[in-house]
Formats: sequence, structure tokens, C-alpha cells
Amino acid sequence: MGACVGGGMGLSIAAYGNRESNLEFIMAEIDLPWGRRRNEVCGKLKITQKIGHKICKIDTNKADNWHYYALVLELQGHLTTTNKSGKTCRTPLSELVPDEHPQLICKSRIFTVVSGEESGIKKELDPKNKTPLFLVRNPASFPFELRLPATHQFPASLEGPPVRIEYFLVAYLRTENGYIELDRKPLERFRGHNLISFQNEGETLRGTFIGKKVTAFCTSPQKFYRLWIKEEVVFSVELEFVENFELSVECGVSVVQRVSMGGVVVEESVIESKSESKQVTGFRLRFSGKLLDPKNKTAGKGGMLLATYSQGRESGLKIQHFLKFDVDFTNSLEKIEGEEEICIGSGKFVEGVQGPRFFSRMRSHSVSSLLSLLLPSYSRISSRRGSLMSMETLPPHYDDL
Repeated sequence: MGACVGGGMGLSIAAYGNRESNLEFIMAEIDLPWGRRRNEVCGKLKITQKIGHKICKIDTNKADNWHYYALVLELQGHLTTTNKSGKTCRTPLSELVPDEHPQLICKSRIFTVVSGEESGIKKELDPKNKTPLFLVRNPASFPFELRLPATHQFPASLEGPPVRIEYFLVAYLRTENGYIELDRKPLERFRGHNLISFQNEGETLRGTFIGKKVTAFCTSPQKFYRLWIKEEVVFSVELEFVENFELSVECGVSVVQRVSMGGVVVEESVIESKSESKQVTGFRLRFSGKLLDPKNKTAGKGGMLLATYSQGRESGLKIQHFLKFDVDFTNSLEKIEGEEEICIGSGKFVEGVQGPRFFSRMRSHSVSSLLSLLLPSYSRISSRRGSLMSMETLPPHYDDL
């Protein structure tokens, strides 16, 4: 057996015959028709065995038949940094790197065994004491769910330079001699992972900024917001003057996204802003509104909003968000500007429901036995072949939210 590239279908495993038309090979493809659903990545792994251009019936009695001890899918990530001289450094994303002395062959902390058992991916596997598994359906389709742990943060994809973060879904099978990679699919536009706790939800925002003859109060009823339920950012800016003024004021508020590395800002973008001209006739003036309002079709067009992230050290990577405001008095008074930090989470942490979970198990030896793990209404489906699978034949948590 040797490895070859299958056009558009990832890596294949092939056994070459006397003629090219008799080429026998296995093709695997990671399919993400539903993408990410809040705190999990859902999809299916499609596997097809062919001879030439025709799908063949698998003979489980063949001595050289494709067999394995576990079929695994995992989430991998890489961080690439570029210094001022143009030199790049690419390293595995530290949040996904396994323990220093892992007992499993996995290269990531987050993985799922879509076929087989966890014992099949242990480094100390003894093939003599374990019966290999066979692909018994052709084509076969294995649904998977990668749950992101509630107690950990993961940075969003960044295109850089100087900072580039990439995520990949990698499928491989465990054999007697190690493991063989089947497919590697980029997980594009990953918006990060950072859950908000119940205690954080009640926090409010209030900033005070003092200028000459005027004080500005910037407030918001929330300091923590969530990506997936499209929460608008409500704000209010109140100005208090030390004396009665009559002048024109230009008030502006924006949601700013800032990426920094080692304390140095490498990228800053205004996700959305709002401004308004007002006339001061007294001691007070108020400017309020909403940003990122889901009812506004142009909301957030300034860039893709990512989840807040911090590596927790000065030299680390940070993705921060701020409610920034500025008040321009058109040369009558000195301009006032300031910002207050807010947090954008990818979801809500519910204790006891979304606890730490670095991998999920789907202990099935075939697509047929996988059906026994599903709800009764879905276990009656006669086939889960990729060509017949639809949104209606999948468990409820795969539906669009």
C-alpha cells in the first residue's frame, strides 16, 4: 500500500495493479455542511473504496483488505509569526498541543474517535491482542462532533502577517505501523472560542473622562456580549458642563477590534461606528444608540467580529474589543476621547452542562452500529450513506441555529 493524492478528496490509500484502470484505492473527505454550531464543529467523514472509476463492493474476506484499529478526527492549529526582517516562525498552537508525555498518538488535545475505541489510538497498542476493524459499507459516512472545552480559550483565525493563525481538521486511521493521514481540511474563518460565565453576564460598563469645563460619562448596560445570538451593543454618552454653553458638538461611538502581540498592536479595525451632530444649550447633553444591531443589515460591515482572547502574559497574543468614543467641540473646547474594554464571547458557560471535554467518543465499529447511538426516530433510517444524507436525517443538534 502507498499513499497518493485524490483530486479534491484529500489523501487516498492505494494498491497498484497491473493496469491503471484496475487501481484500487480508498478516498476520504471531511465534509462540513453545517460548519460550527456555537461550541462545537459538526460534520461527517466520507470514505469510498474504488477500483478505477467504479465503486466496488468490499470483500471482508480478502487478506489484504483495508483494515484499521481506530478512525480519528482531530482539530489542529498553527501560529506563524513574522519579525521585522521578514523571518517567519511556525509552531503548533499551544492551546491544542497534548501533554508532554501523552499516552495517545493524537497530535491535538481535541479529537474524536469516529470508528473504533480509544484503546486503538494508544501508543502501546499490541496488534496481537486486538482485532482490526474493516470498512463494511461502501461508501461510508461517519458523523462527528468536536466539542470545544468550556474552560479554555482559542484564538480566532488570523490572516497576518505579522501574526497568522490557521486551524485544520485532520482525519487519520490507526494501523499496525502507526497512523496514516486520510484528509486535512482547513477550518477557515474560525471566529474563536471564549465562553461567558453567568457571573460576567450581569456586569455593566461605566467610564468617566474629565476634560476642561466638561466631564463625559460613557455607559453600557452590558460589558460581555455573545457572537452567535447577535446581541446589539447599547451605549450612552452623557456630557456635563461646568457652565451654560451654546455650541455645536460632534459625538461618535464605535466598536473597535484590536489585535496585539507582545504589547504591540498589529491590527486594529472599526467594526461599526455611529456619529451625530448635536447642539448644546445648557449644562447637559446626551448621545445614545445601538451598534451591531441585528435589525440593521449593514451592521458590522467594517470587519468580521471575533471572540475576545488573551494568552494571559505580556508577550502573548491578545484580541481585544473596546467601546470607543470621541466628542469634538469644533474648536470651542478641547476634544475628549476615550475607550472602555468590552468582551465578545462565543457562547455561554453553563456549569454542569458544558464542562471540560477534550474529546468525545463514538464507539462504533461500522456505520450500522453508529445508528444505535442516535435517537429512536433516527435509528430507523436504513442507510447513512453520504449520497442519501440530508439535514432531515440528522440529529437535532446539527440543524441551523
